[in-house]
Amino acid sequence: MRALRLILTILALVVPLLGCGSGTEQQPASDPQPGSVFSGTIQMGDASVGWVTLWVSEDGAAINLSIDLGSGLRENQAFRQENAGRLFECLSAFPSLSGGRFRNLAVTNGRFSGEDTTLGTIWGRFDTPATASGTLLLLAPTADCGSWPWSVHSVPN
Repeated sequence: MRALRLILTILALVVPLLGCGSGTEQQPASDPQPGSVFSGTIQMGDASVGWVTLWVSEDGAAINLSIDLGSGLRENQAFRQENAGRLFECLSAFPSLSGGRFRNLAVTNGRFSGEDTTLGTIWGRFDTPATASGTLLLLAPTADCGSWPWSVHSVPN
């Protein structure tokens, strides 16, 4: 299982930077607005289960990103269905996750990716200087607990 996790992590980090894949990853990305703050949701099925907050460095070359899955994960039907065979493991790995952090992720051609040891892997892109979107891959110690789309928009200072 460790080998599978390593392969998933490597793919998650490399593929978005190469611009391969499907959907928005093939479209040109934008440079972020330096010094801006973004906020938005993680979508799991029909329900938004968590929040993403993203801070762009003053020079626009890096970001910090925070994830809060809140308490809705246990009741989320999409999460339960995605993880039917490993539900106990995935729920116990993310009981009430708040503050998963990705720090100092480089922004290259409007794209970024990173890994948090308590959460998993994230990758994304700036669709415009004021919006970004991507995917969060939740990784329990021995299980992949699903990939979930997220999107954020800049918030006024």
